[in-house]
Amino acid sequence: MPRPRNDLIRTNMMPLVYIKVRTMNRRNTALAIFMVLSMLVCGAAPAASAGPRFAGGVIDLELVPANITLTPGDGAARLNDNITISALINNFGNDSATNVTVLFYNSSQLLSTVLLNQTAKPVLDAGANTTVQSYWNTSGLGLETATVYTIRVVVVNDTQPDNQTDVNLTNNTASVDISFLPDVIPTVVDFTTSADNAVVGDEVSLLATLGNTGIRPAVNVPVGFYLDNSTTPLCATSANLPAGSNNVQVPLVWNTTGITDGKHNVTVVVGSATKTSGDITFKYYTNPIITAIVASTYSGNVGEKIFINMSMANTGANPATDVIVDFYLDAGGVAIGNRTALEVPTTGLTNLSYLWDTLDADMGNHTIKAKLRGTLKELRTSNITLDRQLFSDLSIDSVGFPSGDLYVGDLVNVTILLGNHGETAPDVNVTLQIFVDMEQIDELTITPIGANTTSTLYYEWNTTMASAGKRALMFWLDPVQLVSDQNDSNNQFKASLNLSGSIDLMVRSITFSYARNESNSTDNITSGESVWVWVNILNKGSLSTAAGTNLSIFLDGNATPFHVYTLTWSLGARANYTHDFKWETAFTDTAVTNHSLRAFIDPDGKNSETNKTNNQLSAVLLVRPLIPEADLAVLAVQPAKSSVRSDEILLITARIANLGGKTAVNVTVQFSYQLVLLTQLFAYQVIPFISGGEHMNITFNWTPAVSEGNYTLIINLDPHNNVRESSKSNNVRSAPLTVLAAVEKKPDVRLLNFNATPASVKADQTVTVTFTVHNYGDATAANVQVQLVVDGNTEQTFNASSLAPGAEKTSTLTWKAKSGDHTMTLRVKGDNITPLTEQVKTYSIKSATTQGSPLPMLIIVLVLLVAAILLVAKGASKKAPAQDKEEE
Repeated sequence: MPRPRNDLIRTNMMPLVYIKVRTMNRRNTALAIFMVLSMLVCGAAPAASAGPRFAGGVIDLELVPANITLTPGDGAARLNDNITISALINNFGNDSATNVTVLFYNSSQLLSTVLLNQTAKPVLDAGANTTVQSYWNTSGLGLETATVYTIRVVVVNDTQPDNQTDVNLTNNTASVDISFLPDVIPTVVDFTTSADNAVVGDEVSLLATLGNTGIRPAVNVPVGFYLDNSTTPLCATSANLPAGSNNVQVPLVWNTTGITDGKHNVTVVVGSATKTSGDITFKYYTNPIITAIVASTYSGNVGEKIFINMSMANTGANPATDVIVDFYLDAGGVAIGNRTALEVPTTGLTNLSYLWDTLDADMGNHTIKAKLRGTLKELRTSNITLDRQLFSDLSIDSVGFPSGDLYVGDLVNVTILLGNHGETAPDVNVTLQIFVDMEQIDELTITPIGANTTSTLYYEWNTTMASAGKRALMFWLDPVQLVSDQNDSNNQFKASLNLSGSIDLMVRSITFSYARNESNSTDNITSGESVWVWVNILNKGSLSTAAGTNLSIFLDGNATPFHVYTLTWSLGARANYTHDFKWETAFTDTAVTNHSLRAFIDPDGKNSETNKTNNQLSAVLLVRPLIPEADLAVLAVQPAKSSVRSDEILLITARIANLGGKTAVNVTVQFSYQLVLLTQLFAYQVIPFISGGEHMNITFNWTPAVSEGNYTLIINLDPHNNVRESSKSNNVRSAPLTVLAAVEKKPDVRLLNFNATPASVKADQTVTVTFTVHNYGDATAANVQVQLVVDGNTEQTFNASSLAPGAEKTSTLTWKAKSGDHTMTLRVKGDNITPLTEQVKTYSIKSATTQGSPLPMLIIVLVLLVAAILLVAKGASKKAPAQDKEEE
C-alpha cells in the first residue's frame, strides 16, 4: 500500500496535521501477537489505564472577585463613563456545564443577563473557563462621587440535566467595588490681586485663573468671589472651562467703598475648589479725629458769644476735605451749629472755631461737644458757667429801589439795610421773607448780626412772573420769631413799585433726536441720516407777541436760513413753545465734522422787545462718516470627507468672512450636527475680532462618537446675536455627512510549526511537542492558552498570557507515551479568540520492553523450540505431492 503523505491538511480553516506511522509486515505482526499472548500467559501484562468517567458527572462553576475586572476601573472611572464588566467563569467539575446564565448587578439592580447557551450542547467544558462581558452605561443615572458602588456577578447553571450537579454554590457569586471621579473637575490654578496696602474706596483688580482636570468641558460653571467669611459673594459670574484647561482667566474689579480698614482677604470659589488671595491691607483715604476742644472763656452772661476752639488731626492716606463738625449743648445733645473744614491734611493740626451764642441757654454750667458728622468721634469741653441773660433787637432799617421805569421781566436790584440794636447777636440764623401783593415770592437766610451793628443785603427781584401795574412789596425779618427780640415791631417793611408791560423773546434750547421723541436725544449722527430738531422759545415778557413771528434756522454760519417756521398765533406772556421738524441732513462728510445749527426768533423785528440779546442760540451736531455695519457670513462648510467612521478623526473647515465695514469682536462660532430633528452642539470657538472685508478659515477636529446614519453639519456664527450686523441671513451654513459604524478589531491566533519528536515511540517514552502561536489579527488576544490534549484529555497547558497584533511565542509541551493508538491535539484558547484553533497528530505506540525475571523469556524460548520441532515433524510426515504443492 502507498505510504501516507506528511502534508498539512486544512478543513474549515483549521489546520490538521497527520504524521507518518510505521507499518509492520504480517510476519512481524504475528510475532508481536505471539509475544503479547506469551506475556499475558506469563503475567507480563501492561499497566492498567485510567478508569472511565462515572455516570452522573458533577460541575463546579466558580467566580471570584479577582476574576472580575472593570474597565475603566481602579479609581479611574468617571461619571457618565461606559463601564465594561468582564468576569472569568471557571468549571472545576468533571463534566461540561450547560445552560449557563451570568447575571450582572449594580447592588440589587439587574444590569444585564448573558445566556451562554440554552441547548444541550456543553458550553463550558470540565476544567475550562470562559470570560463573559457586560456593558454598563452610567450616563443619566444620578451616580455620585465619593460613593462606593458594588458590582455583583452571579453565575448559575439552571435547567441542568438530571445527572449533573453544581457541587458548590457558595462560589457562584462574586462582587467588586467601584467609585467614580467627577467627569468635570473645576480647579483654581491661581488667584492674584493688583495691590496691597490699598485705600478703602479704591478699585482693586482680582484675577482668578481657572482650569478643568475633568474629561469633559464644564459649561457655565458658577464662579463666586467672597470677602472674608461672607456667604454673600462680592461677584457671581460663570465661566466655560474646556477639558484639560488650566488658563481660563476670570477678572474682577472690586470697588472697596464701604469696607473697614485693616486686613481682608478674597476667596474665589468654582465648584468645590477654592483659593484665597491672602491678606490685603486697607486703610482709609481720610481719617480725621478730634484731638482737643476748649472754650475762649469758662464764665460769662447769657446772650454773650463764646468761641469754641477745636483741633483735628488726620491719620488717613490722603487729606480730608469738607469735614463737617457738629456742635452740641450739654449732655442732652441739643444741636447748636456746625463748622466745615475745607481740608484736613495728613500732617499737623487743623483748627476750627465755633461762635456759641448763649442767648437761649439757661444760666448755670454747660458743656459743648464737638462731633465729626457721620462718625462716633467726639470730644467735650470743660464746664462753662453762664450768669445774667442778654437780648438782641433785629430790625429792617430801610429798603431802596432803582430809579427810572421798570418793565415786567426786568431784574430789580433791591438794597435792604438790616440792623441789631440789642445787647447780643441772635444764636441762630433767621429768615427774611419777601412778598408781592401778599404772595410770598422768596425767602432768604440771614446769619446772626452782632449787637449794635448793621448789615446791608442786596437782592435781585426777577419780575418775569409779575403783572404790569402798581405792585405792593413787603419784607419780613424773622417771621416765625426764632429770636427772642426786645422789639418785634421793626421787623417788617412795606413799599410800592410800578411795573410796565414788555415783550422779551428768547431761544432757550436746541436738541436733536433720532425719532420724534425728544427724550431720545443725541448729539451725533452718521452722514446721510435724518434727525429731528427741537427748538424751545420763551416769551419772558408780560405782553403777547405779534402774530406771524418767524423762527429761522441757519446752518454753519450761512446767511440764508434752510428752515423757517412762522408762529401764526400770538405767544402769550411767559409762555413757551417747542417747534420740532424732521431734518433730512444729506451730509456727505468723509471725516468727523462738527456742524453748527443756529436758531433765531423774530429775526425781522416784528416785536418791540426790551432785550434782543437772547433771541439767538447755537448748538453743535457731530456728523460721522458712514461706515457699513459688520456682516458675518459662512461662505462654505467643508468636512475633509463626506463619510467617516464613528471612531475616525474628521477635520471640519468653515470658510467665514466679514462682508461689512465694521470690525466684529468676540465672534462665537458654533459647530453642531443634526439628525432628523435633533440638533446637538459639539464644539465652539471664539474669534477675538474679524475686520471688515476679512476672510478666514476656522478648523476643528471632531471624532463623531455617534450612531451611524446621515447627519447634517451646521456652522452658526454669532448664535446669541451679540454682534450688530446689517444682515443675519448668511450666518448659518451646513453640509451633509454620513457616519459609518466603526470597524471592529479582532484577534486572529494561529498555530505554526507544530512538530512532535520522535515520530515513532515506545510506551513510556517522552514525546516533545514544539509549536509557535502567532496573532495575525488587529486586536490583542487575552488569556491565550495552548493545551496539549491526548485522546480528549488535557495533558499539559502553556499559558501565553496575551498576544499583541503581530506577536508570536514559541514553546514546547511533553507527553509520556502509552501503548496503543492515540490522537494528539494542540488546542488554542483565549478570552476573545473565536473559533478555537486546533492541530492534530495521530500516534500508534509500540509496547515497551519490561525488565524482571528471565523465566518468562525462557518459557517463550521453550515454546518456540517446541513449535519448531512440531513444524519439522509435521513437514517430515507429509507426502511427496503434498510436499511438492507446499513448495509451489
